[in-house]
Amino acid sequence: MRMRLSRSRWEIPGGDTQGAVYALAIMCTFAALFGLGGRSETIRLMRGEHDERGALIDLRATAYTGLVLIVVILGAFLFQVARGRSGDPYAALGALAGATYLIALFIGRWRS
Repeated sequence: MRMRLSRSRWEIPGGDTQGAVYALAIMCTFAALFGLGGRSETIRLMRGEHDERGALIDLRATAYTGLVLIVVILGAFLFQVARGRSGDPYAALGALAGATYLIALFIGRWRS
């Protein structure tokens, strides 16, 4: 006996049509902001159009983002271990963050 499955060509994972429309609206809004916000300094920074001052702002924002992510990863690791669960995924992410930092530090020192 053959079992036949019929699927729509445009199937939404999970069947959440309302969520898909909401996500599309958010993406279209951001696309319009980036496309039409030419005079905004913040949008020009996000598009990568900046001078030395913008490069410094971008560098600081990237550093703060990395710091927050590392703190969250360490906190999640400690939370999982304290609850008696495996913190291995967070340990791997923390090790990757530490290795990336050390490699960037050595490369930066070598190039200067």
